[in-house]
Amino acid sequence: MSETESLAWLIERFGADGFVLREEIPELLQYCHQGMAEAQEGAPIKAHTVYGQMSRSVHEQFEVRFRSLPTAQLYNPKRAPYKLPVVNGTALFPWRYAHDAVTELDQASFGPDVSATRKELLTGGADVADMLPFGDMTTPDVPEEVAAEIERFRAQFRETAAAHPVVVVAYASNPAALLNAHWADVIGLRADGTLELGYCERLDVRPPTPPEAGRKSAEDDRPNFASAPLQVPAISARSKPSATASGTDGA
Repeated sequence: MSETESLAWLIERFGADGFVLREEIPELLQYCHQGMAEAQEGAPIKAHTVYGQMSRSVHEQFEVRFRSLPTAQLYNPKRAPYKLPVVNGTALFPWRYAHDAVTELDQASFGPDVSATRKELLTGGADVADMLPFGDMTTPDVPEEVAAEIERFRAQFRETAAAHPVVVVAYASNPAALLNAHWADVIGLRADGTLELGYCERLDVRPPTPPEAGRKSAEDDRPNFASAPLQVPAISARSKPSATASGTDGA
């Protein structure tokens, strides 16, 4: 996928708020992971029951952080203990799809008994479709040929966005690491509990590199016991002491 295609999808789905989402969702996931991992480590229990609340933490933070976006509303699915941010007419549904780094998103399943709430939301039957977008966003200030390409991609995404108003934010994690994250158009829910996905983009959830990492300070160049060359002492045979220097006084 090209950056032009990614930009077109972002604008068509979320308008101007899309740029905020793309920047802040990875940071939010990392924030939730770090908090829950630390809580798990400090808990007097070996089972990962504390970190098991990661999904609830992400749902809550999505609601808190994104409800204030200019084109956002909150949607409360029936019988659900959470609310979803609906941005520019598209609902964001966070889902912890795996506990490892090898499970593929399109193979991950909600299980054989998908709840009625999820089924209604993911099959397009929820009230999200009735929450109208707040407006559109014109193509960014880019060269004319790039703008034309963006508009072609937007036209392709427009029908999908109108018919399928849900984007899943799927992530894989465990107490040791936040492993993967993607966001993707949800086209439907298969009989085996897996998702039929449209456009899908991987999110960079690698933890930020500390500013001091990789930098070399002036102190690093100072000699120390580890960096200085090993001094080999000069060793020679001992000379035989003279009689006057033998330590006796002759008395």
